[in-house]
Formats: sequence, C-alpha cells, structure tokens
Amino acid sequence: MGFSWDNFQVPDNYELFEHIVYGDDPESQFINLAIPRGKVDFPTLIWFHGGGMSEILCDSNPAMWDGTFAVAAVRYRMAPAHLPPAQYADTAAAIAFIYQHIEEYYGNKNKLIPGGLSAGANLAALTVFDPKWLAPYDLSCKNFMAILLVSGQMTTHFYVKELLKYPGHTLQPVIDELAPLNYLHSDLPPMLLIVGERDMPGRKYENLMMCDLLQCMGHKDVSVHICQGMNHGEHLVVKKPILEFLHRVIGE
Repeated sequence: MGFSWDNFQVPDNYELFEHIVYGDDPESQFINLAIPRGKVDFPTLIWFHGGGMSEILCDSNPAMWDGTFAVAAVRYRMAPAHLPPAQYADTAAAIAFIYQHIEEYYGNKNKLIPGGLSAGANLAALTVFDPKWLAPYDLSCKNFMAILLVSGQMTTHFYVKELLKYPGHTLQPVIDELAPLNYLHSDLPPMLLIVGERDMPGRKYENLMMCDLLQCMGHKDVSVHICQGMNHGEHLVVKKPILEFLHRVIGE
C-alpha cells in the first residue's frame, strides 16, 4: 500500500480522520488519525515521523496495522524554520491533544503508546522521559502503556547540535538536557528499541547502552531488536517484532 502525506490511505479495516489540528500552525501541527472500524476502547499508537527534523517523511507503515489499535500519525514543525526545542514542544502538545480527545473517537486515553522512527523516536523518547515536557499538561511517563522507538538517537540529536551551534563535530556524542539518555529511570513504560545492524554511526550502540542501563536500574520490560543486515531507514519499521510487542503490552 502506498503511503504519503499527500495521499494518506489506510487499510480497509480503518477509518481515517485527516488533518486534526493540535496547534496554532494548521499547515505543520496536525494529526491524521486512523481508528479500527467497529471497535471501541482501543489503544492508540502515537507516531512521530523521521526525517532528521528537517524532512517530512510518512513512515508509520500501514502494512503492520492489524485492526487492534489506532494510529495517530503526527506532523510537527520543521527545522531550520523552527529551531529546537520547537519540535519537542510539538511532540508534547500532540501527545496531550490525543490524551484529551481520543475518547471522542472511541479510544481509551489510558492506552496510549508514543513512538516514532529516527528523529521521531528521539522526539518521543525525550518528551516521555524528561518530565518537564508533559508536566504542563498534567501528564507523565506513567500515563502510557509502552513506548516504541525505532532507530532513535539517544544522545542529543546531531541536527539539534548543528542548529544550536554546539562545539565540535556533530558525531561527537553529547548527553545534556536534550538527550533521552539523560533521563533514564526504572519507572519508564515498557519499551521496545529497534535498530539496524548497519544503522547510522553509533545508533545501534546508543540503543544497546540505553537498554543495558535501564535493565541495570531495575527496569523490567525493555529490549532491543537488531535488524540483521539493515541500515537506517523506513524498512526498520518491521511488522513482526512490533506487533508482538504491541499485542503483549496491550494484552491481546
């Protein structure tokens, strides 16, 4: 099935609600919500697209949408027109909007699963891990069933470092207030990390390190799936491990 923001098609067992605006910029801050037909009280995967915060991808892979959960595909403001942390603010606003409104579409606000690919995974991780982003909406990491992070940068994102003029090479790892690794604790939601065996420089090892540290801190449900032979890209949104993880945490 073809999938793009200009031609947003969903499987037949889903109903689509397009261009639900969650911010002040209707061209950049909107959600396409696909809900499973004939179901209520369903969980919702909140998906933040990749593209390095500068490219608008459409990568949530409807081939894995099996009718047991909704998918809220989120668009957010792009850099460099909007400098970080605008993208993190949008992520928090979109999550809060879905929490506040998903029951209008027959979903369950207590069954939300933030996630994303690449830059989207970085956005979802930092926004859920660092309590300051969701606190203004009276939300925290405890409000989510799980988190799904595909090839996310867990140190400070390379493009954020470039835009904000960090010293040194953009590959120099930094763990500061914009790094998910700076906010690890054992009470984070159940978590699946997916990376390619030949992913972007350091990406596999950042995810392995985060998993290892969380396990050592006492986190009971975190794992890494390494896609053998794969590099970075949308093909890492792989159906089998994602559906196995989602069905387990959902309880179906």
